[in-house]
Amino acid sequence: MKEMRHVYKEKAVTNMVGKYSVVIPIILIFGIITGGLSTLTNNYRPKYEIDWTTFERTLVDSGNPALVLVFSLIAFLVGAIVIYASTKMYIQTANNETPVIEDILVVGLKEDPFRSIVLQFIISLFTMLWTLLFIIPGIVKSYAYSMSFYIAVLKPELSANDALD
Repeated sequence: MKEMRHVYKEKAVTNMVGKYSVVIPIILIFGIITGGLSTLTNNYRPKYEIDWTTFERTLVDSGNPALVLVFSLIAFLVGAIVIYASTKMYIQTANNETPVIEDILVVGLKEDPFRSIVLQFIISLFTMLWTLLFIIPGIVKSYAYSMSFYIAVLKPELSANDALD
């Protein structure tokens, strides 16, 4: 039988006791890393001005497409590793274990980073393809694929395709 929402909330509060000093810095570090890469990428994108009287867009700075591509690829690779590491931290916290900052920061690199990158690529590709079919199937599939990283963390023997399935 399903438990009531307040029971889950009490369990979560109990599991988080004494872990805020570990979990919040990890989340901040990952946020700074991904936000920094995003900002770096956006600095080299083309810049436009909009004339609000005529609604015409004028190119102000052409940017650097090569650097945008490089930084976007780096952000994708780092993002996949960060998703894996943060998922591992969430699972440890839910299991009432205290995550260790040093371990969580490097777990995405130690535990088969290639699988995380492939998994993120497959999720992105399939979601995009389902969205091309129509927007609603893309949304449904993005929810269907949302637990793939949790499965990949819990069952490290699975390949990226098996975790997605």
